[in-house]
Amino acid sequence: MGTIMTAPKTALLAWRGTPELSPVHDLEIRAVPSGLINQTYWLERAGQTSAVLQRLNTSIFDPKVNRDIAAVTERLQGHGVTTPELVSTAEGDHDWTAPDGSTWRVLTYVGERSYDTLPEPALASEGMRLVARWHAALEGFDYQFQNRRPDPHDTHRHMGHLAATLSKHSGHRLYEQAAPLGARILKAWDQLDWPHSLPPRIIHGDLKISNLRFSAAGQAVSVIDLDSVGRGRFDAEIGDALRSWCNPAGEDTAKPRLDMQIFEYAMAGYRTCMESSGREAISQEEWESAVVGWSRITLELSSRFLADSLNEDYFGWSKEYGGHGEHSLLRGMGQLALYEAISAKRGEAERLIQRLL
Repeated sequence: MGTIMTAPKTALLAWRGTPELSPVHDLEIRAVPSGLINQTYWLERAGQTSAVLQRLNTSIFDPKVNRDIAAVTERLQGHGVTTPELVSTAEGDHDWTAPDGSTWRVLTYVGERSYDTLPEPALASEGMRLVARWHAALEGFDYQFQNRRPDPHDTHRHMGHLAATLSKHSGHRLYEQAAPLGARILKAWDQLDWPHSLPPRIIHGDLKISNLRFSAAGQAVSVIDLDSVGRGRFDAEIGDALRSWCNPAGEDTAKPRLDMQIFEYAMAGYRTCMESSGREAISQEEWESAVVGWSRITLELSSRFLADSLNEDYFGWSKEYGGHGEHSLLRGMGQLALYEAISAKRGEAERLIQRLL
């Protein structure tokens, strides 16, 4: 398999003798092409995926995050929610640290497929019903998270970063394109009215559609990529999901496509699950914050991409779109256009939210 597989093969020996993976010597290790943060490999036996091996990106996540994942998945399972689980090493640990200091872990494989964009609105309804069950299972879970990171949706901080970046990089090759976009973003942020006092709750923190797993028949099976789980706000959680789900064109375009039918199916799916369970996992104020949360997080991401275009320090970009800065600029333009499209439909979206109440 080449020298690239030497490290994962060595790491896998830490799970030698475990009932879930034995014998490890006949597992095929296949690199997963998607995923930006952790190096991920499928472990396959006889053509079937058995588990997932990952090298944790410790520049972003403290290895203590695996303790959090273990606690959260135990809670989810106790409430009947399917979830990937950590597979303990032969020594009974959540992960294994290599001599070079890298941290490795193995998780169970769930579901049969993922989507980068939603091909049909019905999947949005199915996905949001799963998200609602996931939220309900963690309601009232009194757990102190070990991996503590700055709030990823501190929009004030991101806007301050954009303003500082525009001031610092006036000589950048992309500045003439970025500056007027930055001015539009900062003006929109100054004018955006959003709730400041929603209660914290346990959220996933990165509900892009590719972080849900589905069956081949289109049933939503599990939420994956649990490194970002922690306490946050409902408006940011749902807003980030809607930003991803309701734009079938994806992030790598300056011309997004806002799909209001996906929005309707998604929010109806969440509400239907809440009503069928007989539990109000979220308050009316939180529910009504979903639309402005959608606007805020989309505007926030546009500011982050635009700052990345001038700083050129974001780890996820493709030469297909030119240089590092060019790819981020394209994404920033696209998210700003998406924000403006959402703003034009805000009244319609809020009326739908009220009808679902």
